Amino acid sequence: DFPQKKDTTKHSVPFERVIYIDSSDFREHADQKFYGLAPGRTVRLKYAYNITCKKVIKDNKGNVVELECEYDPASRHDLKGVKQGHLSWVSNGVSVEFRLYSHLFRTEFPESDNFLNELEFSFKKKKLSDVECQRVCGDSEIITHGYVDQSVVKSKHERFQFERVGFFVRDNIDCKDNKPGILFVYLTRNKSKCFFLDIL
Repeated sequence: DFPQKKDTTKHSVPFERVIYIDSSDFREHADQKFYGLAPGRTVRLKYAYNITCKKVIKDNKGNVVELECEYDPASRHDLKGVKQGHLSWVSNGVSVEFRLYSHLFRTEFPESDNFLNELEFSFKKKKLSDVECQRVCGDSEIITHGYVDQSVVKSKHERFQFERVGFFVRDNIDCKDNKPGILFVYLTRNKSKCFFLDIL
């Protein structure tokens, strides 16, 4: 966790029958350039074991909702078996709601194309249509759901690094229904996002 501190360089996480991976790490029809999980393919769960996808389960709309995989208990310390395709995962995680906040304006200099005039005109209307709302707000807020390791919620630290995603800063705040909340600020060179996690 903290490489510069010998007594905090690691922590234990459970490995149970049910785990969660990012949906982008699975493809039902994958080519050789995709290193994630696919039917019949073996990948490695970071810091854990190699797994092979045996079955794909879908809902009545054809959406993939579950993967049945087999893990190799002998692969615990085998770092050579799978050279590419090491996936992040969560087991026994905490269900959270992510509110992703990005830029409000679509252009870097909105005043250059009369965007502010259009914005002011739109808000003078009694009711905005869905199309007009998209012009005003764009995709500045995205609400989605996922899981985080329990250590994140229980930790007293304010800063975290989510592997393959970015660096985050946490601030405990009050939210709806008096549930504990977590505010994450996503730091990149190009843009910043705020992730509000409402513990369900």
